[in-house]
Amino acid sequence: MAFSDARKELDCSICLNIYTNPVTLRCGHNFCQDCIEGVLDTQEGSGVYCCPECRGESQGRPELIRNITLRNIIERFRSTEPEKEEESQILCTQCIHSPVPAVKSCLMCEASLCDDHLRIHSKLHGDHQEHQVEALEEASEKRKENLTNALQKLVKKREEMEESIKNLQKYKRKVQDGADSVTKRVTAIFRDIRRQLDILERRVLNKISRQVEKVSFPASDLIQELEIKKDDLSRKIRHIEEICNMTDPLTFLQESDTGLSDIITGIIPVPAEILLDLDTANNYLNISDDRKTAHMTNKNLNWPVTEKRFQDYQVVNGSIYNYNLRGYVPQYKDVMSPQVMSSQSFSSGRHYWDVDVGGSSHWRVGMCYPSIERTGEASEIGCNEKSWCLERNGDLLWKHNKQSDILANIPMHRVRHILQQE
Repeated sequence: MAFSDARKELDCSICLNIYTNPVTLRCGHNFCQDCIEGVLDTQEGSGVYCCPECRGESQGRPELIRNITLRNIIERFRSTEPEKEEESQILCTQCIHSPVPAVKSCLMCEASLCDDHLRIHSKLHGDHQEHQVEALEEASEKRKENLTNALQKLVKKREEMEESIKNLQKYKRKVQDGADSVTKRVTAIFRDIRRQLDILERRVLNKISRQVEKVSFPASDLIQELEIKKDDLSRKIRHIEEICNMTDPLTFLQESDTGLSDIITGIIPVPAEILLDLDTANNYLNISDDRKTAHMTNKNLNWPVTEKRFQDYQVVNGSIYNYNLRGYVPQYKDVMSPQVMSSQSFSSGRHYWDVDVGGSSHWRVGMCYPSIERTGEASEIGCNEKSWCLERNGDLLWKHNKQSDILANIPMHRVRHILQQE
């Protein structure tokens, strides 16, 4: 096995025969001189020369260095292998009984003939009369040339395959790099989305917690206050029940005089402090410095213009004229009742306040929505669906949405409001 392997090292990779005039390229590979020169001749047109063994490239035609050591080894090997040399000779295919070296070969039927069989076939016009018959050396050279051409084609095809493999590998790396880049970007985007969602979640939860605290703390204080008031009312109820259960009239009257007034006073709520809103006051309505009193005047006070202010107007032939915009002061008889709203507003709950009308012969006191009109007939309190009022104008009237009912005509100095808003 070792001898066979060593023998293979003496074969040229191009012609697959033992080296003839071995030469060496710069890459270290050995070839027959004729074989490598034939390959280099075919590569001359491309301008790039490649080693058939390792595909190492060079721009110029590589220098061929004679391998004297390898040539000596081959000569010694051939001197010690005479039988192998003889066995490598081409034998006549017609000599069956003994091996006879052939002198010529038929290229068409691939038959080799010795001198005797070649003469016999020539005299008898045998099978090879019409065939091309050449000397063994010529046939060998042609066969070698054909093999060299085939080898060059195979080498070129292998080069094309290698180039295709390189291109495919390059494309594969490009696709993979693109996929890696997209993966990184998508991962970063989703990581940022998760981070923002976490921040938003914490922000919303904190806001909910603060809102709960903001709402629950007043409710807790109110619950505590109501619990105290409830206990106080329970105490007062028990005291009244004890007084009512007294059988001695004198003791009952004494206890009721000393205890009931305080108890009843505690049940009635204290009126709320109401302040007037200067931004809504009509120009013919004078407001006190403490914003608790208002009275009508014939003088235009020229309050600053605001969107909430009740405007002056006069009805003439069915049309409404705004005197503030016309630039002159109308007579009082032409102007409808001037108005002002309070600065406080209520959306729910039970509210209680008093208004001192001071025995005036003409006044209106009531409630309205903040969206009430600020000019025109629809702006008068009680003359629209957004307001209710109690009016003194000779008679005592209740008015809402231009509808009114006459109440008892009694003197009145104070109006008490109790508003229950669900």
